Amino acid sequence: MAEIIYVTTLGSDLEATGAVTDLDILWTDTGPVLYATCQVTGTVSAYDVSGGTPAQVDSQALPGDINQLGGLDVTLVEFGDTTQMVTLAGSTTGLPAYALGTDGAINGQTDHDASGLAGPVWASASITLATGTYFFAATEAAGRLGTYQTHADGSMTLVQNPVPPTGKPADIAAMVTVMDGAAGYLVLASATQDVLQCYRVNNDGSLRQEDSIGVADGLGINSPAVMATVTLDGQPFVIAGAAGSSSLSVVSIDEGRMTATDHVVDSLDTRFQGASALAATVVDGRAFVVAAGGDDGLTLMSLLPTGRLVVLDTIADTLEMGLDAVDCLALAGQNGVLDIFVGSGTEGGVTQLSYALGTAVTLVGTAGNDVLTGGAGDDILVGGQGADQLRGGDGADVFVFDMGDGALDKVMDFQAGTDTLDLSGWTMLRSADQIGFTVLSNGIQLTYAEETLQVFSADGTSLSEADIRAAMTPGSLIHTPVTSTTAEGLVLTGTDGNDTLQGGAGDDFLQGLGGGDALIGGAGIDTAVYSESTGQLVVDLNKPEDNKGVAIGDTYDSIENLIGSDGRDIFKGNTEDNFISGGNNKDSLIGRKGDDRLDGGADDDKLEGGLGADTLIGGEGNDRVMYKRAVDPLIADLANPERNTGEAAGDVYVDMEEMVGGRSDDFIFGDDASNKLWGREGNDEVYGRGGNDTIYGSHGEDWLDGGAGNDILTGGGHHDAFAFGAGHDQITDFRPGIETIHLDAEALWAGTLSTSQVVSQFATVTETGVLLSFSAGASLLIEGMTTTDGLAGDLYFL
Repeated sequence: MAEIIYVTTLGSDLEATGAVTDLDILWTDTGPVLYATCQVTGTVSAYDVSGGTPAQVDSQALPGDINQLGGLDVTLVEFGDTTQMVTLAGSTTGLPAYALGTDGAINGQTDHDASGLAGPVWASASITLATGTYFFAATEAAGRLGTYQTHADGSMTLVQNPVPPTGKPADIAAMVTVMDGAAGYLVLASATQDVLQCYRVNNDGSLRQEDSIGVADGLGINSPAVMATVTLDGQPFVIAGAAGSSSLSVVSIDEGRMTATDHVVDSLDTRFQGASALAATVVDGRAFVVAAGGDDGLTLMSLLPTGRLVVLDTIADTLEMGLDAVDCLALAGQNGVLDIFVGSGTEGGVTQLSYALGTAVTLVGTAGNDVLTGGAGDDILVGGQGADQLRGGDGADVFVFDMGDGALDKVMDFQAGTDTLDLSGWTMLRSADQIGFTVLSNGIQLTYAEETLQVFSADGTSLSEADIRAAMTPGSLIHTPVTSTTAEGLVLTGTDGNDTLQGGAGDDFLQGLGGGDALIGGAGIDTAVYSESTGQLVVDLNKPEDNKGVAIGDTYDSIENLIGSDGRDIFKGNTEDNFISGGNNKDSLIGRKGDDRLDGGADDDKLEGGLGADTLIGGEGNDRVMYKRAVDPLIADLANPERNTGEAAGDVYVDMEEMVGGRSDDFIFGDDASNKLWGREGNDEVYGRGGNDTIYGSHGEDWLDGGAGNDILTGGGHHDAFAFGAGHDQITDFRPGIETIHLDAEALWAGTLSTSQVVSQFATVTETGVLLSFSAGASLLIEGMTTTDGLAGDLYFL
């Protein structure tokens, strides 16, 4: 099986000084660049670690007045297309930051002095959403957890400055961000309250708490100090290391809900006592976690898709390495190996280790009777519930078993001296002495509590107890039971009568069926379900007296979410943050106030988020964004929603093809798909961009610009203006002498022409109207127009 090996020690300038307090990786076009921060010298050194012998790229001395309380750290933050290295120990003028070049070079200094940034930052994180990049900092100077938006010009501005939810800035020991689909989340670790807290990052950078997990929920953490994140098969995980309990906790994030999937404690066989350093990454679909502490070494683990940790290898310090009192870690997967970079709080330089990745696969069983077969690499095979058969194939394989249902499990091709048995998931197993062994002619049988495991040798010969003891390290990770962060949700179904359904403390699903039902959610995020309904259905959480169909007579208390049917549903939320799913068919979903998530599902749906930063998901079909109730002017942009203003501010669009404006003077923009766009009331400007668009100005004096593609433009009966510069467009309701056409002269013809010359050279009368056919290959049809007389007076040039 692959082992961690020592490669080299980087940084002759750091070797004599020690106290490497931070390591960060920037991926450039040519590979990774490592930044090592040394508290003693007050410098940051950059190394090209993209392959071969590492080479120093640059070095930067930090300002002399910098505050080094709690260690000197930096973080890498996006500012538009540029990455800045922001120092977290503030100087008198703010947080010094340096733009990083595409080769990793450290460039000119900028001092970020946005409100509260002129002091040490206890913890920080950043996240990039569709609306921009946000930097979160717990600062002593402001006494708050600040949210700042970064800008392409290299500056940052304060967005929100709330009191830290954990009490004070120093109480936030660590923070990380994760993406769950299009949604961003900030996770904080409280050192004094022994809790992890999850906050939704709204599209404007503001925060909304979603969940928390800690000691009170059965998670055995004491003084969480470090965190790392990975996303595996679309599922985000947070790994938290706690110094006081020498533990690692794995928590999954699902729409803001936190669920503990594993909790392990350091043992004599692992090296993360005190859990002072943690790093994680995903390489070719495999998640790796490295943890270290005060016991002179580190442990490399694999994180399975189920959220379970499996030890791959542990390495102890030697004279040539610097693994004493590890303070920081960084990982880079490249060239078939996982590079591990280690900074010690007492020894100089950066130790580089590597672990060969090979062609391993990870296979995880289900609740049934599974047959799992590995390949030629060092595979990990995990048995689930049921009677499982695991065959590793060639390579040094790891066979993993948890406490199951007592069914007979089998390893079919065990290679003594090569393969490994991980039985650390067998509850309370601390020694092989607790296992019963029965030698078989072609293997050996293990029994523990209600578990029976038969291990058959690859060559058909018997296996000894000594073979198994050598292959297993039951104390390598001490797994302890984990408790879900939320109370178990209830699924309640009524009858065709008048039912009262009362939810519990969890996230409940209440389905009343027929009759006038009282649906009472209680605590948690609760959902009213109408998936069994047929025909048209109207459900209004705010005004249930307007309900129609099977929902007539239903009332709601503490219901936040709605799930629709296969009929034509009209669903309306309330002032809470609602999730509304329309299901199949043509649905109309209205969120009202709050940061809502509307999912139209299949067919052509209409989604109206209302006030708040809403996520509008069209799904299959041609789906329409609605702002028809918006009173104030707005900007709504399907391609660049970060530009949105007014009621559209903060909204995010997924699979939306159409858009309707509001009651004032709006700016409506399509994308490169074929859109349908309406301006509605007011004097609107509507831009189609790419695609074959259909644009309606409706009421008001509107400006319609189809952009590229073959577009159909309809003004709507007022004094409208039409812009044209590409494609083959049609104007359906042009009124000569009243409305105007604006042509992009540079794009449509060469040279300088008057409007009369444009008409004489390019205009012809056809059966359907006047056609302007330009030398550039573009054409504009003015439908219903029977003569070119007077047309020159209606033409203008852009």
